[in-house]
Parts: sequence; C-alpha cells; structure tokens
Amino acid sequence: MDFLPPSDRCLRILAVEGMDDAGQSAVDTAHHLVDAWELQPAEAKLVAGFYDYSLVRPRIRRTGLDAEVEWPCIETYTGTVPGTPISVAVMIGSEPTFGWPEAFDELLAEADETDRVVLLGGAPAAVSHRRPLPVQVTSEQGDVVSAYEGVESAYGEGSAGFLEVFAVDLAARRIPAVALTVSVPGYVAGTPSPKAILSLLGAFEDLTGLVVSQYELVEDARAWEVGVEEFVEANPDLQDHVEHLESVAETSELPEAKGEAIAREFERYLQHRRRDGA
Repeated sequence: MDFLPPSDRCLRILAVEGMDDAGQSAVDTAHHLVDAWELQPAEAKLVAGFYDYSLVRPRIRRTGLDAEVEWPCIETYTGTVPGTPISVAVMIGSEPTFGWPEAFDELLAEADETDRVVLLGGAPAAVSHRRPLPVQVTSEQGDVVSAYEGVESAYGEGSAGFLEVFAVDLAARRIPAVALTVSVPGYVAGTPSPKAILSLLGAFEDLTGLVVSQYELVEDARAWEVGVEEFVEANPDLQDHVEHLESVAETSELPEAKGEAIAREFERYLQHRRRDGA
C-alpha cells in the first residue's frame, strides 16, 4: 500500500510496553526493525515526570561491579531504511503513567502533516495458537481509510490505552497514522510470541511496501507453537478451550478469505526470496 512519507520527511513507528503490548509483540517487533535496519540510538523522550515508579519500575543493569539505573522513558532510534532514502524514527519504551497530552506533544515535537506514523500493538484475544494470528489495521482518519486499501476505520468506545488515545490525537493534528494490532492467544498473552512478531511484520510490509528481513523468526515461531502445544496438551480444560476456538474459526472462515490470505503470504515469500537473492 506504500503508506510512506515523502522522501524528505519521516516514517515514525511507536511501540510501548503495557496494556497495548500482549505477548511483548509490539515492542519486540519494533526492536526487530531497529536491528534489521541498523538504526542508531538518538535522544530519549519522556525522561522525567511521566511515570509513577511504583507502577513502572526502574531497572538496574550491572557491568562487573558497577550498577546503573535505567529509568523508564521512550527510547528513539533513527536512520534510513536500507536501500531507500526514507528517514525513520522508531520509538520504544514504557507507557507513561502521567501527562499523556504532554507526552504526545513531546513525541511529535518534530512531526508534521507530511510524516507518516505507524502504531504497533498487541491485544489478548480469543484466537488459537495453531492458526495465523490476525492483525487489525485501523485508522482514526477517514482520508487514510479511503486512500489505503486494507485500512479500516477504528471502532469501539470506553476506556482506552495509550496508543488508542494517541491515534485520536494524531487525527486531530492531521498527521496520517495507522495502528497495527495483532491478536495474541489470551491463554499465552503474558509470554513473548515470535509468531505475533511475524504477523505484525507481515502487516507492516503490506502497509508500507517495505520488505523486512525476518532472520530466525520463522524458526522461533515454530518452536513457540510446539511449546504452546505441549502446554495446552498438559491442561485438559485449556485443550477443550483451544478446540472450541478451532471449531469457531473453521466455521467462520470463507474460502475466498483463505485464498486471499494464501496469495498475500506467497507474494511476501517471493519478496523475501528476491531480496535475499535466492
């Protein structure tokens, strides 16, 4: 879909730990982009006054006998997408406790209406680990929904997380933004999920047209499936639950939808082969 900024502007990507990051899928996907594109650390944002340290704990890192305190913040990594002139800024960190409007101002201090923003998220859902993990692709902006095939209007009311509120704020600023939210099986939403990372990367590629190297993620995802399957088989009640999810999925899937999904996966496979020179 080529949801990309002009060559002189920036693609901004945000992932935060917290309620918007089931299975660490969003933050791990963002770190994967940083590594794949060899981005460099830039300034840290939200470094003071945005966190309740009794809820979002500092971390201690040790090197030999020396200890260092890492305070909660949003870390920024910048550079260009390899093989393109596209500037990118990936922001990763803890969801702030306080001052969300001020946090939005700080995160968007250098942004304008010609940038593009991708919000990465993960949500626990009634889905099976045995099947592809679906990704919702949504926007709060009608012009973005109209301009990009596959982007749907955001929906839902009530209490909201940081990314959902941020998406509304971005719409008010008229900065084009799309949220990618992967559904993570609720029964393993508290543990890292390589399969969810693969799903988010696939949706990101479909949205932007940027092919992202996946390194060992495919093997990690297979190992994750095997481990979760063993966990499920050891719990009869959970096994019944997963079987129910499977039956519901089989009933609701349409043949044409399956065909479209297979076509997208095959095209992505060909893109990776072309990039790898195979």
